[in-house]
Amino acid sequence: MNEAMIKVKSELGSDAVILNSRKIKQPGFFGFLRKKVVEVVAAIDEDYKINTKYSKKSKIEKKLKEEDQPEKNLKKVTNDLTDDRIDKLTQLVMNLESKINQIENKKENVISENVEKKENKFDSYVKMLISKDIREDLADKIMKKVDQRISIESNSKITVLNAIKMVIKDILDQPVMIQSNYNEQKVFMFVGPTGVGKTTTLAKLAAKLSLRENKKVGLITSDTYRIAAVEQLRTYSDILGIPLSVIYEPVELKEAIASFDDKDYILIDTAGRNYKDSTLQEELKGMIKHIKEPEIFLVLSLVADYKNLVNVIKSHDFIKNYKLIFTKFDEAVTFGNILNIKMLSNKKLSYITTGQSVPDDIEVLNTDTLIDIIVGDN
Repeated sequence: MNEAMIKVKSELGSDAVILNSRKIKQPGFFGFLRKKVVEVVAAIDEDYKINTKYSKKSKIEKKLKEEDQPEKNLKKVTNDLTDDRIDKLTQLVMNLESKINQIENKKENVISENVEKKENKFDSYVKMLISKDIREDLADKIMKKVDQRISIESNSKITVLNAIKMVIKDILDQPVMIQSNYNEQKVFMFVGPTGVGKTTTLAKLAAKLSLRENKKVGLITSDTYRIAAVEQLRTYSDILGIPLSVIYEPVELKEAIASFDDKDYILIDTAGRNYKDSTLQEELKGMIKHIKEPEIFLVLSLVADYKNLVNVIKSHDFIKNYKLIFTKFDEAVTFGNILNIKMLSNKKLSYITTGQSVPDDIEVLNTDTLIDIIVGDN
């Protein structure tokens, strides 16, 4: 059409008027190789003649020649044809706009439904994790990682739950334990707030190392603040046949360790102070500097609430590296705090205790079991 308009203007000038246009097919070989072309009927006012170079004269052209006032009639017919074409084009544009709007609305509705569906499923899993005492921000982070691995809205519940388990397993990482094949003497220090079961936990590990792995073990305690704390550990040492040394000041630790130079393992019990006690840090710092490459375990209780656990973590942030032991696993109702504290502290997990029996009720945390407890088959 653009090409035709250029030809009309070049032949008839810019005053030319389009009377009619249509698309036609040129003759082809047995109907093949036909090509559509545009036929345009145009006219100019000069001499009241209609250019017929691109088409045969129409009935309108003949009528214009027969009229007494060809210029007036030509203008009238031209206006009628132009108005009719404008109306048709306007209607066509309106129809197209209507169809486009319908398609866009349908597309937006589908997208909106898919997003809403995805958000609903996403939120339902986040709520499930929160119900297991996992922090909301952590639950949201877990589900975002799941969403990066699989399409939540298009996969079955079992598939999504399995993906959640995989993400949690990556977060928990592989727990560590006391090895039985160190090349040199190792010193282990147990720290944590009062009442979490540090002394009993230490006794359980000492019994395992001594009785089951036939290792030479020595015990040291600095917990002279709690009533009968020393006597409790002394009772264990007597039953197990493991020597115990009691210190009252951090400077005494170096000598106590030296007295156990024939031992494979030395386990140190520290005072269970309130984490708000400012003297705790100074005392522990004083003890740590007298130990060559100590292995430190921070002992926490699973029945403590998250805020208290956070404060304990913060009060021990001066220790560069430590492992986490969770006690009272058997008394806990929910276990999300293991995941919460693991993410908060970014420290390795280690043992859990499952009762008061020495040495049986302690084991390395089984992450698969924990994940099944947290996620289950909901």
